[in-house]
Amino acid sequence: YLGLAESQKAATNYEIVRRMGKADAKVLNQLGDIYINEGTYDLAFEAYRDAAIADKAREIAPPINAADILISVGEFERGNTLLAQIRSIHKNQFKEADRLKILQLEARVQLAKGEEAKAVRTLEQIVDRDPLDGESLLLLADYHGRNDDAEKAELFFQRAEQLDDFEVRAKVAHAQFLVHRSQYAKAVPLLKSAQAKRPRESVQRYLDQVVKLSRLAKR
Repeated sequence: YLGLAESQKAATNYEIVRRMGKADAKVLNQLGDIYINEGTYDLAFEAYRDAAIADKAREIAPPINAADILISVGEFERGNTLLAQIRSIHKNQFKEADRLKILQLEARVQLAKGEEAKAVRTLEQIVDRDPLDGESLLLLADYHGRNDDAEKAELFFQRAEQLDDFEVRAKVAHAQFLVHRSQYAKAVPLLKSAQAKRPRESVQRYLDQVVKLSRLAKR
């Protein structure tokens, strides 16, 4: 049913299976995804939570992904609750990559709750262990940019730009940081480079505006 317009029908069928006590982790995770798409985040959380409990194989990727989704849609407390559940179920025994991902998600929650000092310590710990963690590099760049430490922000943006999977996103974010500081001429080549790699209409419109601002600033 996933991917079809009949998502509500799919959810109803999954719920019937769930009430019969026959819903496995895969079904419950799919149910959670449907509820996310429908914007019913409380029901999504319950499905994801039950999926983690039902998973006899104790797979780590699905609940981490579920927590990531909840945090990405602004459900920070529910995402954090899911992370605590993951730690409990797995007794804090993780592979390094999974441990760092959980730390990164916890740092995103901390940032959302205003616990910035704690979040930055966590993120710095992550990039010390994994210098190629683009998500954490961008979170650090954003933090230092918002706190007027331009030198550190630039450093983290540049590090993220070196990573193929994050290059475009990092260059656009870096350009936005520079525009905010009225450094239009420095922002233009970053946006042009991002467009050359992955053209997008929204970025092109932004680039056109920044080019105009750059010309005006030179007058």
